[in-house]
Amino acid sequence: AADLAKRGWSQADMQLFSDERALARAGPEKVCQLVHDWFAAQLDVKDPDMQLRLLVASLKPVVAG
Repeated sequence: AADLAKRGWSQADMQLFSDERALARAGPEKVCQLVHDWFAAQLDVKDPDMQLRLLVASLKPVVAG
């Protein structure tokens, strides 16, 4: 959350990103910006094991169907 705040995320952005229904109603520019920031923050994690765990958890819903 701290890394996302450094990227300019507000509390409203955090809530939007965690609410799949609200995210589905958001504009494509906002969704793209949030997703980009989400993965950029994970890729900036210096600990390779933690980075891998975060990326696996983020991608699990995508590959699980």
